[in-house]
Amino acid sequence: MAILTGIVVVLVAGWMVYQHYFKDDRFSFEVESVKFNIENHSTLSRAAIEEDVTTAYNEIMGAVEGDYHPVSPMTIELYNKLDVSVTSRDRVVLYKDKGHFLTVHELSHALLWGAEEESSDRGYCTQEGLAIHLQTEYGDPVYPNYEASPHELMNVLNDEGIAIPITKLCGTSMSRMLFQPSLESDDASRSLQWISYIESASFVSYLIEEYGMDNFEKVFNQKNVLQRMKEVFGKGAEELESEWLGYVAKKEFELNKKEQEQVPGLKKRMNDVGEIDERYLR
Repeated sequence: MAILTGIVVVLVAGWMVYQHYFKDDRFSFEVESVKFNIENHSTLSRAAIEEDVTTAYNEIMGAVEGDYHPVSPMTIELYNKLDVSVTSRDRVVLYKDKGHFLTVHELSHALLWGAEEESSDRGYCTQEGLAIHLQTEYGDPVYPNYEASPHELMNVLNDEGIAIPITKLCGTSMSRMLFQPSLESDDASRSLQWISYIESASFVSYLIEEYGMDNFEKVFNQKNVLQRMKEVFGKGAEELESEWLGYVAKKEFELNKKEQEQVPGLKKRMNDVGEIDERYLR
């Protein structure tokens, strides 16, 4: 009994030390010119959060070529539960997905947001595409592609003849419906969003790999993205789309059946495609 009591005392003492010294509910720190105010509702320690955010900041700002001026201070909230992470210009709310936070994805939205008054009509294709590209390159495996690359999943969609035309994906008239859909069927809505995310990530990754980050940033978060792509790349949306789909069709991006089964939600997404209104797809 005395041994058991001793073990309990040690565990309680350890937990109290952890809570006091390592897990702060509210704290602040700075990375370069940005002050981060943390509201920690997760089980992560202060040290782990500081390392995660600092690493994400450095990877994001090191990957881009442009001169961005994030707001400061910026609030980051962390929760253990599963929900949809959201971002505004000065606030990032992170929820866990398969045990990981979408830190790189959401923080990239905030850090590269641009001027508030200039962000409402830029569409979603380049923003979400770059966020997923950066999360895949530098962050943990999370939604929408997890362990697979966007090119590998786009290869699956392409093989099945499933795609959203780039003129729709990167246009402004339909982009909100594609990336934040509100359809009659929740399953169809989530699957349409998933396709939009995967396609934008693969397309953006292709533009970066083929034409360089500096050229991609000339169309990133810009008005009239389709026209800007023609000016920057010297090719219309249809020609770029043809090049990109030919690129992802390469054998190196093929996933076998077993690999496809290991991608969370892929099978269900494919089954839900039939419920999506054909006006959104090719």
